[in-house]
Amino acid sequence: MAQDSPRRYIVKSVLSAARTATSLIGYISLACLWKLGYDPKLIYFSFALLAGMDTLSLCAHVYFCFYSSPIARFPDRKIAALTLWYEFYYDVIKGGEYIWEIEKMHEQYGPIIRINPYELHVSDPQFLKQLYSSSTKNVEKWTWSAAQFGSYDMTSSTVQHGLHKLRRQAYSNLFSKQSIRSLEPLIQSVVDTLYDQMEKRRGTGEPIHLGQIYAALTQDIITEYCFANNKNTLLMPGFGPSYDTILTKAKLCPT
Repeated sequence: MAQDSPRRYIVKSVLSAARTATSLIGYISLACLWKLGYDPKLIYFSFALLAGMDTLSLCAHVYFCFYSSPIARFPDRKIAALTLWYEFYYDVIKGGEYIWEIEKMHEQYGPIIRINPYELHVSDPQFLKQLYSSSTKNVEKWTWSAAQFGSYDMTSSTVQHGLHKLRRQAYSNLFSKQSIRSLEPLIQSVVDTLYDQMEKRRGTGEPIHLGQIYAALTQDIITEYCFANNKNTLLMPGFGPSYDTILTKAKLCPT
Protein backbone atom coordinates (compact mmCIF):
# COMPACT_ATOMS: atom_id res chain seq x y z
CA MET A 1 0.00 0.00 0.00
CA ALA A 2 1.46 3.36 -0.97
CA GLN A 3 2.43 5.55 1.94
CA ASP A 4 1.92 9.27 2.43
CA SER A 5 4.77 11.72 2.07
CA PRO A 6 5.94 13.32 5.34
CA ARG A 7 4.24 16.61 4.46
CA ARG A 8 0.95 14.91 3.61
CA TYR A 9 1.15 12.81 6.76
CA ILE A 10 1.59 15.93 8.89
CA VAL A 11 -1.37 17.59 7.15
CA LYS A 12 -3.55 14.52 7.77
CA SER A 13 -2.51 14.38 11.42
CA VAL A 14 -3.28 18.06 11.91
CA LEU A 15 -6.66 17.71 10.20
CA SER A 16 -7.54 14.69 12.34
CA ALA A 17 -6.62 16.56 15.52
CA ALA A 18 -8.56 19.59 14.30
CA ARG A 19 -11.69 17.50 13.71
CA THR A 20 -11.50 16.08 17.22
CA ALA A 21 -10.88 19.49 18.75
CA THR A 22 -13.70 21.08 16.75
CA SER A 23 -16.14 18.40 17.86
CA LEU A 24 -15.11 18.80 21.50
CA ILE A 25 -15.36 22.60 21.31
CA GLY A 26 -18.81 22.23 19.74
CA TYR A 27 -20.15 20.15 22.63
CA ILE A 28 -18.61 22.47 25.21
CA SER A 29 -20.10 25.49 23.42
CA LEU A 30 -23.56 23.92 23.42
CA ALA A 31 -23.27 23.25 27.15
CA CYS A 32 -22.32 26.88 27.74
CA LEU A 33 -25.24 28.13 25.66
CA TRP A 34 -27.56 25.90 27.66
CA LYS A 35 -26.25 27.40 30.88
CA LEU A 36 -26.70 30.91 29.51
CA GLY A 37 -30.36 30.21 28.78
CA TYR A 38 -30.38 30.23 24.97
CA ASP A 39 -33.30 28.78 23.02
CA PRO A 40 -33.45 25.03 23.90
CA LYS A 41 -34.80 24.10 20.46
CA LEU A 42 -31.80 25.65 18.76
CA ILE A 43 -29.45 23.89 21.17
CA TYR A 44 -31.20 20.54 20.65
CA PHE A 45 -31.01 20.95 16.89
CA SER A 46 -27.32 21.90 17.01
CA PHE A 47 -26.55 19.00 19.33
CA ALA A 48 -28.40 16.55 17.07
CA LEU A 49 -26.54 17.88 14.01
CA LEU A 50 -23.15 17.64 15.71
CA ALA A 51 -23.87 14.17 17.09
CA GLY A 52 -25.10 13.05 13.68
CA MET A 53 -21.89 14.19 12.00
CA ASP A 54 -19.80 12.42 14.62
CA THR A 55 -21.85 9.26 14.20
CA LEU A 56 -21.42 9.31 10.41
CA SER A 57 -17.68 9.83 10.85
CA LEU A 58 -17.51 6.91 13.28
CA CYS A 59 -19.51 4.67 10.96
CA ALA A 60 -17.23 5.55 8.05
CA HIS A 61 -14.20 4.69 10.17
CA VAL A 62 -15.71 1.36 11.24
CA TYR A 63 -16.56 0.52 7.63
CA PHE A 64 -13.03 1.32 6.53
CA CYS A 65 -11.42 -0.74 9.30
CA PHE A 66 -13.58 -3.84 8.89
CA TYR A 67 -14.45 -3.85 5.18
CA SER A 68 -12.61 -1.49 2.81
CA SER A 69 -9.13 -1.45 4.36
CA PRO A 70 -6.50 -3.34 2.32
CA ILE A 71 -5.65 -5.34 5.47
CA ALA A 72 -9.24 -5.99 6.62
CA ARG A 73 -9.02 -9.69 5.68
CA PHE A 74 -6.23 -10.49 8.13
CA PRO A 75 -7.07 -11.96 11.56
CA ASP A 76 -7.16 -9.56 14.47
CA ARG A 77 -8.75 -8.51 17.70
CA LYS A 78 -11.59 -6.28 16.60
CA ILE A 79 -10.79 -3.55 19.10
CA ALA A 80 -7.18 -3.46 17.88
CA ALA A 81 -8.34 -3.23 14.27
CA LEU A 82 -10.75 -0.43 15.15
CA THR A 83 -8.61 1.98 17.14
CA LEU A 84 -5.04 2.92 18.03
CA TRP A 85 -6.16 3.45 21.62
CA TYR A 86 -5.77 -0.31 22.20
CA GLU A 87 -2.08 -0.07 21.35
CA PHE A 88 -1.86 3.18 23.33
CA TYR A 89 -3.21 1.43 26.43
CA TYR A 90 -0.54 -1.28 26.40
CA ASP A 91 2.37 0.92 25.32
CA VAL A 92 1.65 4.03 27.40
CA ILE A 93 -0.62 3.10 30.30
CA LYS A 94 0.99 -0.31 30.89
CA GLY A 95 4.49 0.84 29.92
CA GLY A 96 5.53 -0.85 26.67
CA GLU A 97 3.61 -4.11 27.08
CA TYR A 98 2.16 -4.24 23.57
CA ILE A 99 5.02 -6.32 22.15
CA TRP A 100 4.09 -9.09 24.59
CA GLU A 101 0.40 -8.71 23.78
CA ILE A 102 1.27 -9.06 20.09
CA GLU A 103 3.02 -12.33 20.93
CA LYS A 104 -0.20 -13.60 22.55
CA MET A 105 -2.16 -12.50 19.48
CA HIS A 106 0.16 -14.52 17.25
CA GLU A 107 -0.45 -17.58 19.41
CA GLN A 108 -4.19 -17.05 19.02
CA TYR A 109 -4.50 -15.94 15.39
CA GLY A 110 -1.42 -17.18 13.53
CA PRO A 111 1.81 -15.86 11.95
CA ILE A 112 0.34 -12.78 10.20
CA ILE A 113 -1.99 -10.58 12.22
CA ARG A 114 -3.41 -7.09 12.26
CA ILE A 115 -2.28 -5.12 15.31
CA ASN A 116 -3.98 -1.75 14.68
CA PRO A 117 -6.13 -0.13 11.98
CA TYR A 118 -3.15 0.37 9.68
CA GLU A 119 -0.47 -2.24 10.49
CA LEU A 120 0.24 -5.93 10.13
CA HIS A 121 2.72 -7.87 12.23
CA VAL A 122 4.53 -10.91 10.82
CA SER A 123 6.05 -13.72 12.84
CA ASP A 124 7.04 -16.20 10.16
CA PRO A 125 10.71 -16.76 9.20
CA GLN A 126 9.64 -18.27 5.87
CA PHE A 127 7.99 -14.98 4.90
CA LEU A 128 10.91 -12.70 5.75
CA LYS A 129 12.59 -13.00 2.34
CA GLN A 130 9.43 -11.95 0.57
CA LEU A 131 8.68 -9.26 3.13
CA TYR A 132 12.09 -7.58 2.87
CA SER A 133 12.78 -8.25 -0.80
CA SER A 134 12.34 -4.65 -1.93
CA SER A 135 15.18 -4.41 -4.46
CA THR A 136 12.78 -5.02 -7.35
CA LYS A 137 9.78 -3.28 -5.78
CA ASN A 138 9.07 0.36 -5.18
CA VAL A 139 8.25 0.04 -1.48
CA GLU A 140 8.09 3.15 0.67
CA LYS A 141 8.55 3.14 4.43
CA TRP A 142 5.41 3.79 6.44
CA THR A 143 5.49 7.44 7.43
CA TRP A 144 4.29 6.80 10.97
CA SER A 145 7.11 4.33 11.51
CA ALA A 146 9.71 6.68 10.02
CA ALA A 147 8.51 9.57 12.18
CA GLN A 148 9.45 7.81 15.42
CA PHE A 149 13.12 8.76 14.97
CA GLY A 150 12.34 12.48 14.72
CA SER A 151 14.06 13.16 11.40
CA TYR A 152 13.40 12.11 7.81
CA ASP A 153 17.01 12.94 6.89
CA MET A 154 18.38 9.69 8.36
CA THR A 155 18.67 6.63 6.16
CA SER A 156 16.53 4.52 8.49
CA SER A 157 13.78 7.17 8.43
CA THR A 158 13.75 7.89 4.70
CA VAL A 159 10.25 7.37 3.34
CA GLN A 160 10.83 7.50 -0.42
CA HIS A 161 12.10 4.25 -1.90
CA GLY A 162 14.52 5.81 -4.41
CA LEU A 163 16.06 8.21 -1.90
CA HIS A 164 16.44 5.46 0.69
CA LYS A 165 18.19 3.26 -1.85
CA LEU A 166 20.58 6.10 -2.74
CA ARG A 167 21.45 6.77 0.90
CA ARG A 168 21.83 3.09 1.71
CA GLN A 169 24.28 2.55 -1.14
CA ALA A 170 26.76 4.86 0.62
CA TYR A 171 27.50 2.23 3.26
CA SER A 172 25.97 -0.99 1.96
CA ASN A 173 29.42 -2.40 1.13
CA LEU A 174 30.34 -2.25 4.81
CA PHE A 175 27.90 -5.06 5.50
CA SER A 176 28.41 -7.19 2.40
CA LYS A 177 29.40 -10.83 2.82
CA GLN A 178 32.97 -10.06 1.77
CA SER A 179 33.27 -7.24 4.30
CA ILE A 180 31.88 -9.40 7.08
CA ARG A 181 34.33 -12.19 6.21
CA SER A 182 37.20 -9.71 6.49
CA LEU A 183 35.85 -8.85 9.93
CA GLU A 184 36.48 -12.38 11.18
CA PRO A 185 39.70 -11.54 13.12
CA LEU A 186 37.88 -8.82 15.06
CA ILE A 187 34.93 -11.07 15.79
CA GLN A 188 37.24 -13.88 16.86
CA SER A 189 39.17 -11.61 19.23
CA VAL A 190 35.96 -10.44 20.93
CA VAL A 191 34.69 -14.02 21.15
CA ASP A 192 38.01 -15.00 22.74
CA THR A 193 37.48 -12.26 25.33
CA LEU A 194 34.01 -13.64 25.98
CA TYR A 195 35.42 -17.12 26.43
CA ASP A 196 38.09 -15.87 28.84
CA GLN A 197 35.49 -14.08 30.95
CA MET A 198 33.32 -17.18 31.17
CA GLU A 199 36.32 -19.37 31.88
CA LYS A 200 37.30 -17.15 34.83
CA ARG A 201 33.90 -17.71 36.38
CA ARG A 202 33.83 -21.47 35.89
CA GLY A 203 33.55 -23.30 39.16
CA THR A 204 33.05 -20.11 41.18
CA GLY A 205 29.29 -20.45 41.46
CA GLU A 206 28.89 -16.92 40.15
CA PRO A 207 25.83 -16.70 37.88
CA ILE A 208 26.24 -15.24 34.39
CA HIS A 209 23.42 -13.21 32.85
CA LEU A 210 23.48 -14.45 29.25
CA GLY A 211 21.44 -11.48 28.05
CA GLN A 212 24.05 -9.07 29.40
CA ILE A 213 27.10 -10.96 28.20
CA TYR A 214 25.84 -11.41 24.64
CA ALA A 215 24.66 -7.80 24.51
CA ALA A 216 28.19 -6.82 25.53
CA LEU A 217 29.66 -9.08 22.84
CA THR A 218 27.49 -7.45 20.18
CA GLN A 219 28.29 -3.94 21.37
CA ASP A 220 32.04 -4.51 21.41
CA ILE A 221 32.01 -5.80 17.82
CA ILE A 222 29.73 -3.06 16.44
CA THR A 223 31.43 -0.14 18.19
CA GLU A 224 34.86 -1.27 17.00
CA TYR A 225 33.74 -1.91 13.43
CA CYS A 226 31.58 1.20 12.97
CA PHE A 227 33.38 3.71 15.17
CA ALA A 228 36.85 2.25 15.86
CA ASN A 229 36.03 2.79 19.52
CA ASN A 230 35.59 -0.49 21.34
CA LYS A 231 34.20 0.19 24.82
CA ASN A 232 35.36 -3.27 26.01
CA THR A 233 32.02 -3.85 27.65
CA LEU A 234 32.97 -7.49 28.20
CA LEU A 235 35.67 -6.35 30.61
CA MET A 236 33.33 -4.15 32.66
CA PRO A 237 31.96 -5.42 36.00
CA GLY A 238 28.79 -7.31 35.25
CA PHE A 239 29.43 -6.86 31.51
CA GLY A 240 28.10 -3.32 31.52
CA PRO A 241 24.74 -3.98 33.21
CA SER A 242 23.67 -0.36 32.74
CA TYR A 243 22.65 -1.17 29.17
CA ASP A 244 20.59 -4.11 30.31
CA THR A 245 19.04 -1.93 33.03
CA ILE A 246 17.90 0.56 30.39
CA LEU A 247 16.22 -2.21 28.40
CA THR A 248 14.65 -3.72 31.52
CA LYS A 249 13.21 -0.39 32.63
CA ALA A 250 11.85 0.11 29.13
CA LYS A 251 10.40 -3.41 29.44
CA LEU A 252 12.15 -4.52 26.24
CA CYS A 253 13.70 -7.50 27.98
CA PRO A 254 12.56 -9.63 30.89
CA THR A 255 13.87 -9.02 34.41
